[in-house]
Amino acid sequence: MAEQNFEAAWIALQRAHLIGQRDAIAPTIAHWQILALAWRQHEFREIKGQIMPTLSGP
Repeated sequence: MAEQNFEAAWIALQRAHLIGQRDAIAPTIAHWQILALAWRQHEFREIKGQIMPTLSGP
């Protein structure tokens, strides 16, 4: 995200979410980062979809 390469950021965050699903905290971190990226890009459907998983946590 820092490099403004949002396409690569989406792919990396989706992979991080899948890989981290066995852990309790990693998916929550991925959801927070996906929410932040969606916010920066004004992706309101993605924001709406990330709010509950992000707030519910592990």
